[in-house]
Amino acid sequence: MKKISYLAIIGAAIGLTGLLLSGCSPDQKMAVGHDSVNEQEETSTYESAAETETYADISDEASENTEEVKDETTKEESIKLKINDEIKSEDVSANEDKFEAFYNAVDKGVDDVTEMADIYKDSSLDGTVSIKRSSDADGFIAYKFLSNEDELFSVKNQDEIPGLDAEYIQFKDIDSDGNDEILVAYYTPGTAIYTVCEFYVYSKVGNNWQPIMTYDSNDGNINELLSDNQYSDKDIADVYLENGGLNVSLNEGEKVDGVYYPKGIKLLISTGEDNK
Repeated sequence: MKKISYLAIIGAAIGLTGLLLSGCSPDQKMAVGHDSVNEQEETSTYESAAETETYADISDEASENTEEVKDETTKEESIKLKINDEIKSEDVSANEDKFEAFYNAVDKGVDDVTEMADIYKDSSLDGTVSIKRSSDADGFIAYKFLSNEDELFSVKNQDEIPGLDAEYIQFKDIDSDGNDEILVAYYTPGTAIYTVCEFYVYSKVGNNWQPIMTYDSNDGNINELLSDNQYSDKDIADVYLENGGLNVSLNEGEKVDGVYYPKGIKLLISTGEDNK
């Protein structure tokens, strides 16, 4: 028993000597250990806060990206078109006189073709908008609409038009909001009547001009509307703006005893009052 007591005393003395040599009292040693734990806790807290901030940044960035996607949504994608009227007609063909201004402008060989726009002189855009026409080596035709030499928008046909073509531009306020819409249409002559290859209707939304109706060989919203109403198999013989919307004339003509009768259906298409 005495031997064990001596060993215990010697062990305690050695331990105390080690603490004194290290310069730390037992209380200080415990304090150092406590501070180390605190530092670990603080480091963990900072790391957690940094992770939280990172997640918040990612969340904010995702939110901003979502807003950007919303902002990039085109006007045409948000338009809800509807057919207001369907009228049977004995003649849906485009009159040759309709293209007189176009042929005159082309014959002059000038870039400025503002004068070929139908109803331009009676429109709200008279004197404020000019039109320039150009063609590339492949024969694609572009129209650029300008105000004081600043480009408002431009239109170029997407599909190659075989042979001689005809083009038509019209200004008209179709929804009585005080701002004229602009129609640009590309036609090609057939053996009997003209056929519309593609067209684009632009409207001023705020300070910008945006397409509200389009028709081409791809995926215009007029293509979709005609398909939804079982009209996709019919050629468009003519198109023009009128009070209340866009008139799209569908060809159902037939040849009888060598004479072609251009009968068909005239659709009045509008965007509705809630789209602007």
